[in-house]
Order: sequence, then C-alpha cells, then structure tokens
Amino acid sequence: MLSRQNDNGALFLIAYLFGMIDSILFNLSTFANMEHVDIIVGSMRIAAVLLTCLKVLLDRQYTLAELVGMVGAGALLLIAYLRSGYNHLIYLLLALLGMRNVSSARIIRFDFMVRVLLMCAVIFSSLTGIIENYVTWRTGSTTLRYSLGFNHPNTLASMCLVLMFEEAWLHQRRFSIGYAVLIWSTAAILYRITANRTAILLMAVFPVLLIAYGYAHHRNKRKTSRVIYQLLFLIMLALSFLMMQSEHPLMKGLDALLSNRFSNAKRIYDQYGISLLGQHVVLTSVKTARMMHTSIALLDIAYLRMLIQAGPLVVALVAMLYFRLMKFTCLVNDGYTLLIVVLLMIFGLCESTFNNVYMNFTLVLACQVLYETDLNAAVRDEDEKRC
Repeated sequence: MLSRQNDNGALFLIAYLFGMIDSILFNLSTFANMEHVDIIVGSMRIAAVLLTCLKVLLDRQYTLAELVGMVGAGALLLIAYLRSGYNHLIYLLLALLGMRNVSSARIIRFDFMVRVLLMCAVIFSSLTGIIENYVTWRTGSTTLRYSLGFNHPNTLASMCLVLMFEEAWLHQRRFSIGYAVLIWSTAAILYRITANRTAILLMAVFPVLLIAYGYAHHRNKRKTSRVIYQLLFLIMLALSFLMMQSEHPLMKGLDALLSNRFSNAKRIYDQYGISLLGQHVVLTSVKTARMMHTSIALLDIAYLRMLIQAGPLVVALVAMLYFRLMKFTCLVNDGYTLLIVVLLMIFGLCESTFNNVYMNFTLVLACQVLYETDLNAAVRDEDEKRC
C-alpha cells in the first residue's frame, strides 16, 4: 500500500494505543470485571477521540472529497455509536478519521507489538490469579475450554489468528515446511486449550493456501474478475441473512454445527428488527446466562450484528470501504492482502469480532486506502482505459 506520512502520525499511534487497551484489556478480557472499569474505559475513549481530533486539525491540505467523506462518515458512526452503545463503532471512527497520512504498515507493526504485550499481560494475570481464567464447556459435550484470561476461549483463539495474519502480512510469508509446522503446531496446542473450531481451521489451512497463492502469483498474467471480490462483503451479508431466515434441513444442520449462531441471531432479529441509524440491543453471554439461569441472547455473526445493532447505513459505509480496498488490491495486484481479507470475511460468518478494528486489521487498510491519492489517480486512469 502506498501512503504519505507526516509527524502527526505519532498522535494517532497514541490514540490507537488507548483504543487497543480499551478493547483488548477492558472489553475482551476478564479485566472487564474490575471495579471502576467504566470510568477507565470512558477516560481512554475520550483521550483517544481528543488525540484523533487534534491530529485531524493539525493535518493540512484536505481535498473537498476527503472533508466530505470524513464529516459524513464520522457523523454517521458517532450517531450510530451514541444510539447503540456498540463500542466497535467508536474504534472504527478513530481509524477512519486518523489514518490519513499514516502508513498502514506502521500501524499494523505497532498493533502487532502491542498485541503481543497485552496478550502476555492477560495470560500472565490469569495464570497468577489476578484475573479470572474463564473455563466453560462446549455446548452439548464435556469438553473443557480455557480462556486464559480472555472473556471467552474463542477470543483467545481469535487473538492468535490475528497475530498470525499480521505477522504474515508484515513479512509476506511464503509457504515453507518449517513455517507450516510452526503454524500447525501452534494451532494444535491452541485447540487443546480453547476447543475453538473456526479460528483453528483458518490457522491450519493458511499455510496450504500460501502454496496456491504462490502458484497464482507466479502466473499473474491471467486477470481475475474483480467484481466478486469488490462485492464480497455484501455477498457475505446476504448469505448470513438468508441462512438466518432459512428453514431448510441443511441450513438447520449447519446452524447446529456452528453452535446455533444463526438461530440465536434470528431470535434477536425477530425481537429488535432493523433500525436505520442503529439501536441498543441487550445481549446475554453464555457465561451470564449460566450464572443467572436465563436464556442466552447472542449475535456472533459479524454481518448480522452490524446490520441489527449498527444499522444498514453503517453496513453500507463498511461495504463501501471494502469495495474500495478490494478494488485497489486487485488493481495493484496485492494478492496477499486479498487472501487475508477473504479469510477474515469468512471468519466474520462465525465471530462478531470481525467488526472490531483491533481484531481485524483489514479495517485499518480499508480506512487508510480512502486517503490514497496516488491509488485514486491510478484507478481513474484504469477506468478511463476501460471506457
């Protein structure tokens, strides 16, 4: 990815750090059970927003398109966040406003290093009894699952998946026996701890897909249709919605395999419907339901959660971001980014953390590509050639 840089990027790094600590420590780990955590989280979000706004003011030479995009998208995300309380929206707002003139590689490298430190802090704290190591059973079985300090075993597996993708993207990993053995060994150990399926499966197939990627990249003379890639987010959304509504026995079986994610989403959808600018949705985790002896209320499918909780206008915004990202990656033949985006979109069918900037770094790429004037010019030239 091409990018321009200035000295104001350090301000955004600090804001990004506050948001990352908020998300990983105080939302995705059992540090969330500490006293006064709401005050801590609120303070960090205010600090992150103020730093990002300061960077926006210090940046110079905005184009009219940039100003209109930032104001429009920023207002939409802020309104949806205030209406819904959906914290992922404030993280997306920070990224959207702050990524101008900041290298995406710089942000992702920073994210990777901080993620390692925060994960070590959470795991150490759980093993020493500072915070809870949440232990649960897989639904319908006696398999124990350990979170090692995160709010759910799936979160721990997801964090490791993101680490693998970030490291691979930063170093453009290619297939090798040593790399494959390392990833497969890590996946096997992680499965023993978390009994997670989706993230572990993606980790296991990633080295194999690198073989196919290397072959396709070597024979990149053949052009691949960009339309499916550009519309993939909307395709996944439509697929999620149809699977939620379907009564076909095959879909019912798939739903059971996916721990009733779609039937759980259907109950939420029937209760709340869809609000244009987002809405507050009361969810009940498996842990809370077991403690309170109530029924669960989950939205574990990223696309449906965004649609129901954040609203169709936010969905349209994110779809547009991914449309542009996919268009640019195809144009510049960035097959590596394309591969990871597709895998994370598949991941979004089973986990709502896909909507979280700090659990899906391709959202950072999508926000940053809005400000790529060089790429914008290249796209215009390419479109003119096609006319």
